[in-house]
Amino acid sequence: MDVLLHIPGLLESTMAANQQTQDKGMLLETICCQQFQLDHWRNDWTKLNLNSAISIPISHGSHSLSPFLASYLSSGIRTNTTQQAIELICYHSAMFLLGQLKRLLEGHGPKQDIITSIAYHEAVNSSEVLPNAANPLLLPDRTKMPWQHGLEGLRILAGFCGGSSSNAGLYLAFAPIGILYCFSEYLGIQQMVISMISGEDWAEDAEQEMGPYRLFSLDALPSEQGNVAEIDSSFDRSSVAQRLFINNSWP
Repeated sequence: MDVLLHIPGLLESTMAANQQTQDKGMLLETICCQQFQLDHWRNDWTKLNLNSAISIPISHGSHSLSPFLASYLSSGIRTNTTQQAIELICYHSAMFLLGQLKRLLEGHGPKQDIITSIAYHEAVNSSEVLPNAANPLLLPDRTKMPWQHGLEGLRILAGFCGGSSSNAGLYLAFAPIGILYCFSEYLGIQQMVISMISGEDWAEDAEQEMGPYRLFSLDALPSEQGNVAEIDSSFDRSSVAQRLFINNSWP
């Protein structure tokens, strides 16, 4: 999992202003390489962790979901060990973020890209991306879009939190939680994620801590994303490398 230590630099480089075409090409190549290495790790993980997970039912509470998302999130994933859950949550969070960086470099806005892509798959080929009860874990060869990693991360997080609620000594690093939470904001289900983690609302300063994990379109106009100064404030570049995927955050 050492490859994850390169993500802060990729994040900062991708979000830097006035990217040159050549720089974008190099970053895309680097991101694709990181994705390949992580998928290679994931395939090896499968060989070492056979029959490691089961599907468990989860409740959506009062949250209104489309049939497609409801099918995805009607079950969580519980692994045999806490370590397995942490490793998979880290993997899917990293893959989701890498996929988002790649889409940004290709000129897509993060939120609208996710919403549009989910709507397309819901209408056209939902059976190809919905979870399989017999094989609950989403494998790399079945994963085509970044949001699939996001949903898979949420399902594993639900199973992890549901199985560890009685043990106050267990915890997850903030980085994968922050990434999955910001993804849930795109879908309007952030309260569902908060309930999965803590069962209560977060304080305002916790919301501010999410700043480094929120991505903005590279060509966003002030009228679309608010004042430029607010964007710079929300994305604190000086703190990203210190707070995102640091050494001791990973198993």
